[in-house]
Amino acid sequence: MKKIASVFFFLFSVVSAFSQCPMCKMVAQSAQRESGKGLTLNDGIAYLFVIPYLAIFVVGFLWYRRSKKLQKETAGE
Repeated sequence: MKKIASVFFFLFSVVSAFSQCPMCKMVAQSAQRESGKGLTLNDGIAYLFVIPYLAIFVVGFLWYRRSKKLQKETAGE
């Protein structure tokens, strides 16, 4: 449980991740100067990056847990 908590803490503790390509960064900076928009572009890119890996982790964990449960049931018979 501590390992899972530390992984979640590591993933969500990154405050400013540089997840933009140079072109996107330049456009976001110019939009930020002109209208104030584009402040959260890095956060959006980071969330789009994390969600598929989180989904794969959850499916893998549930699969692992189910296989362990089936092994215990077959070993008990």
